[in-house]
Amino acid sequence: MKSATSKPLHHSSRWFVPLYLKVLLVFLLNVLVVTVGIFWLLRSVFELDRHLLVDRAARERLQTLGETIRREVSALPEAKWDALLKQHGEAQHAELALFTHESIRRAGAAWKLPEKIADTFPKPGPHPRAAPPPPRFEEEGDDDGPPRPPRNNGTNLEQAPRIYNLEAMQAEDACWFIVRLPPIRRAGPPEQALVLVGRVASLGASPLLFNPMPWYLAGLGVLLVSALLWFPFIRSLTNALAQMKNATAQIAHGNFTTFVNEARSDELGQLGASINLMSERLAGFVNGQKRFLGDIAHELCSPLARLEMALGILEQKVPDALHPRLTDAREEVREMSELVSELLSYAKAGFSGVNALREVVSLGSVVESAIAREAPGAAVHVDLLELTEVVAVPSLLGRALGNLLRNAVRYAGKCGAIEITAHRTAETVEISVADQGPGVPEADLPRLFDPFFRSDPSRTRETGGVGLGLAIVKACIDACGGRVSAANQPDGGLVVTISLQAVPE
Repeated sequence: MKSATSKPLHHSSRWFVPLYLKVLLVFLLNVLVVTVGIFWLLRSVFELDRHLLVDRAARERLQTLGETIRREVSALPEAKWDALLKQHGEAQHAELALFTHESIRRAGAAWKLPEKIADTFPKPGPHPRAAPPPPRFEEEGDDDGPPRPPRNNGTNLEQAPRIYNLEAMQAEDACWFIVRLPPIRRAGPPEQALVLVGRVASLGASPLLFNPMPWYLAGLGVLLVSALLWFPFIRSLTNALAQMKNATAQIAHGNFTTFVNEARSDELGQLGASINLMSERLAGFVNGQKRFLGDIAHELCSPLARLEMALGILEQKVPDALHPRLTDAREEVREMSELVSELLSYAKAGFSGVNALREVVSLGSVVESAIAREAPGAAVHVDLLELTEVVAVPSLLGRALGNLLRNAVRYAGKCGAIEITAHRTAETVEISVADQGPGVPEADLPRLFDPFFRSDPSRTRETGGVGLGLAIVKACIDACGGRVSAANQPDGGLVVTISLQAVPE
């Protein structure tokens, strides 16, 4: 149902996205852009692609794989090394191969090493164990552990310290890792020590190089900490905006006693102060307008009464031929008197809203009194569904229902019965007065309760009053602490709905 008290504040067809969700999405996008930027900076600007893929967990996994393969190839003939490497490669989702330090393939996958990978192999010269270069990543025995047996120049290779030099890099759109194994007895003399080379299609294709779980946990931790830091700020921001939205909605419906918190020391605090000032100024303007109308109406009462009395005296002294003109003048005076009376009622209802004492009202008795006063001979069907009490001002609620019945009888009394129904929601009671007349143009519904507005601009005595009846209804219902709205029924006719506070059960 479209509210008749004000124009819609936003288009209902527009996709609504809460502010906190927008802030959250911007924050997540910010984190994503920063992460991608840092990764690109490390990879492209500082050229840290080499060894960057090998973290501590990956080194441990690669060393474990190297140790396992070294032990197994030591116990197998070389003819079975291909099957062994294929078996391990399938288990690790990688292609494995064994090379000598001279880049000669001994077993495993039959591919040519990329130049970038081959450059990592030792150059011809002294054996690397005689003058080993300082490795970038080395894992040796625990320095605090028991002493290892002394080396014996290769006569007892199984007791030699197992030094694994590890590297990982990208080449030819793939990820490669190199594990330099300690000498193997069956692989030949020490200068023929083997190198395990592996190739995977991407960083996440094999569990050897990359385990995403720690990164997932780290990302979740970053989001959680960021959310804890951002949540109070976003919460205070959205709460302030929600309060301002509700306050401006109340002001738009004519409730100028609503204020927002202006204690914030930022732009929202200044906006809240401006809204409060606007509400006070609007309240002053509206009350001043109503006071002005009331004063004018009060001042016009006496001259109009004297004028009507003078017309009565004049009617007794003029010839009969002038009586029709005097009758027309008297009708004009009566119409002016009705207008003044309506203005007084409107002003009185508006000022009653400040000091009106609301109480529990018997809805049935108020409806019966309004029917007896305004529609004694009309067909009115009443169905209150045993809802007999509401919180309102009895005189103002009776005036509002009386005006609605008078309008319904005037504009749709010959079209069918008038229905007065009521039903209760969680905290309110909805009272509807519906007729079966022609209704109101949809464009006029938002202004239907404005003072002096009429759908028929002619404002003749044959088509109705001056447009204050529904404005008085709104003023009375506002004074009762309720809301009023109007809409056209699908089958024809106008329905006006009054929402009042329900009596707690």
